[in-house]
Amino acid sequence: MSQTDILGKLVLSSNFGIGRIVDINIMGDKEFLVIESEQNSVKNFVPRSDEESYRFLSEEATMDSIINDLKTKNDIREFESKKDRINFYRDQSNVQDITVISELLCELNHLEDRSSTEEKIFSKLIDTIALEYSYVYKEEIEKSTDIITGILQEAKGE
Repeated sequence: MSQTDILGKLVLSSNFGIGRIVDINIMGDKEFLVIESEQNSVKNFVPRSDEESYRFLSEEATMDSIINDLKTKNDIREFESKKDRINFYRDQSNVQDITVISELLCELNHLEDRSSTEEKIFSKLIDTIALEYSYVYKEEIEKSTDIITGILQEAKGE
């Protein structure tokens, strides 16, 4: 994406929430996105090449698809140990891809023996999806969290 195409775009990061790309600065031999946080107007400098620290905000059609995906039950992966499982979910929860986040939420939602670490990951992923949902559908964050939680509970049969 060219510099003119990227300016003004909304992005989401687990580090600062939702922000708008307001500039691109070059420091040394690296390009940095200057992202102004929507919540507190703080400017964040994010290496443009570090695509795991941000993602572009989803369009409504993508969000509709993600919500439908949350209503399904994914197969739960097999792991050699609970430690391997925790490490997998910890690593994957840092990936800034809404489809991956949706899949992780579905899997974690159906785990019967979630550890406290997995519970924190699950909550973080709910918060991330709810924040994006609130922005895309112009809802309050609390209502968005309730909606996402309700969808997951319904999918689990609660």
